[in-house]
Amino acid sequence: MTDELQQSIAVGESVVPSEHVVNFFGACGAPLYEHLEEVGVRWKRKDSGWHNQEPERDEYDFSDWDDRVAGADQHGITMLPILDYTALWASTAPDEPEGVSQRQHYPLAEEYVDDWSEYVRRFAERYPDIEYFEVWNEPNLDHFLHTGEQPNHEVYVERILEPAAEVLHDLDRKVVAPSFTTEWPADPWPDDERPSKVKWNVGANVDAIDRWLSYQDAWKHIDVLSVHYTKGDTKKHSLPYADDMMAFYDYVYDNYVATGMLEGIWNTEAGFTATQAGENSPFIALEPWEQEPYLQWVARYTIPLIHWGLQHDWTSRDAYKLFWYRMGTCDNALQPGMLVEETDDSLQLSDTGHALRTVIALLTDADEVGTYAGSAEVGFGIFEPSPQRTAPYRFPVYTFALDDRLFVAAWLDLPGLEIPDDEELPIQGVIEGYPATDIEVTTYDYLTGEETTVDRHERVDDRLHVSLPRTGDPILFFEVAPA
Repeated sequence: MTDELQQSIAVGESVVPSEHVVNFFGACGAPLYEHLEEVGVRWKRKDSGWHNQEPERDEYDFSDWDDRVAGADQHGITMLPILDYTALWASTAPDEPEGVSQRQHYPLAEEYVDDWSEYVRRFAERYPDIEYFEVWNEPNLDHFLHTGEQPNHEVYVERILEPAAEVLHDLDRKVVAPSFTTEWPADPWPDDERPSKVKWNVGANVDAIDRWLSYQDAWKHIDVLSVHYTKGDTKKHSLPYADDMMAFYDYVYDNYVATGMLEGIWNTEAGFTATQAGENSPFIALEPWEQEPYLQWVARYTIPLIHWGLQHDWTSRDAYKLFWYRMGTCDNALQPGMLVEETDDSLQLSDTGHALRTVIALLTDADEVGTYAGSAEVGFGIFEPSPQRTAPYRFPVYTFALDDRLFVAAWLDLPGLEIPDDEELPIQGVIEGYPATDIEVTTYDYLTGEETTVDRHERVDDRLHVSLPRTGDPILFFEVAPA
């Protein structure tokens, strides 16, 4: 590749080694290291379990994590332990707690803070090669931190975050926190009083993250901000106040990362794609595309964040990550999001797992990854007028520079769009500024990665016109490369 060609297609705040993108991907849940390796995932997030590892005061059993760390090392997986939940003997739970089924989800009593610190120290010292530790899981949810009348963020910062961070920083480790879910950004309410307007609302989440990070300057104890379920670039049309949450990323970057207060942003749970969170729950977690085929969610939730990261100073490998929820199998509404499924008494990759493998393989098949210097558009009628419509229609598009190639991802199904049922009406692509004159165009099945060569393309002045075959799929991947 010539310097001229490289300079003309690689732009953005950072052009990064593909290793950055490989290490962007993690998964939560069961170990299944061989399946993680098959998908291409490099990171694994798992609860530590203080309540299991110190069942009696000063009596420790780390054998479960010894096995996990050994298995991860064997398969080249980096572990992200979640330091949680309260040892039963240290819990503030009443003998028969009402409304919360598990005593470990009550905070520790103040007199046991030193015991919590000792547990964190023993855990971190036992695994010296683990650099990052997440502190608790979703403490803004009453289910995981049942604080009663005192606000969750106060209890979390005072009794959990600060003591753990002091130990971890003393050992030169890094803190990932507060594991905050953007689904419920405010403090908990009774179910019959919970205001629906805060779900995935940028303003509500900005206010909440400021409250959590500013309380007793909690940000000083955190290296990387962790959040859950930011949903890529999607706007939840089923909820009247739900926003495209990428503006939340912009706010955190501008106010905390660019200022040097934090090193990065990790989405440590993504992919909650159940059509309903529970049989008796009024909560419906649906965008229009959160339906079959389930595998489309992988592209929608990961590609926008990678593209965003490339535009926001991704100079440190570990500045940005996403952990898919989850590995393993289950028998409830969460199953469509699982990366593996059980078939004939064995586990294999699900459609979602195949889709994640395809994204990782396509975006890391290069020495360097960046965004595109020119413009790329995909739609109908953008270079050939369409008799079915009076104005061109453009789809959301993300374009990456992979060495001397362009990779384009387009979202084809949009609310309110009625695509003409005409096989002769192609999807059109227009790319400006790509310097190679002799090119090849290839589409990729977003599930399997299967390649198809596209012959219908021509250069008009400085514009490359590509006519792509009609597809019933909601996601379109294609690549432009020198022949």
